[in-house]
Amino acid sequence: MATWTKADIVDKVELDLDLQEEKIVTPGEMTGYVRAAVRDARAIIENIEADYYLAKAALSLVLGQDTYSLPDGIYSSKIRAIIYDEGAGGRYYEIKRIRQLQKFLKIAEESRFSSEQADYRYFLLDQSATDGVKIKLSRPSSVTSSSLATIWYLREANDLLLDADVCDIPEFIDYIFAHVKKSCLTKMNNGVSPPEAEAELEKEEKRMVDTLESQTADDDTTVEQDLSHYEEST
Repeated sequence: MATWTKADIVDKVELDLDLQEEKIVTPGEMTGYVRAAVRDARAIIENIEADYYLAKAALSLVLGQDTYSLPDGIYSSKIRAIIYDEGAGGRYYEIKRIRQLQKFLKIAEESRFSSEQADYRYFLLDQSATDGVKIKLSRPSSVTSSSLATIWYLREANDLLLDADVCDIPEFIDYIFAHVKKSCLTKMNNGVSPPEAEAELEKEEKRMVDTLESQTADDDTTVEQDLSHYEEST
């Protein structure tokens, strides 16, 4: 599959729209159009195939510490799971999130009564705009280790800010092209989006959605029933 950088995308759009010598769309505006296209594609992908951008990282525990930063590049604080695994012969379990039902009482109870042998649980804390969102464990870590806890999360799409930045949605690059072209043509048409540009973007969005909806890792079509909310509310 071809690799497309931001510069490649801009070059193709300018060539297709005969903008190489034109100054109607500035480089800054073009970069904004490309980034907007990627953001919109990412949002559509998230609604259909959440694990498209699945990633993992170590959650490095520190003795006596109960608050930790989210992984770099996480999308909208989307944690899929945190797994605690002591290795062969040891315990392993999912560090469950403390959910809404009587959430604050549960937080107080777990902080007060949890022992060093109790399973960790967590919730997200957004103390301030400066600190950002943090992972708050139900009790301070009883060890220092970078190998015991693994966080599975959904990452952002690559932000195409620099010319050499690579688009990591290559199979849907035609959606990116259509989106950027629509933005350019709207600017060229005094703020009015041409119907043919709208139609082309709708066509590519439908193609992307249809492709995502039909993608499966194997032939297993069993629908998994999520019963975690029953467990978390007891």
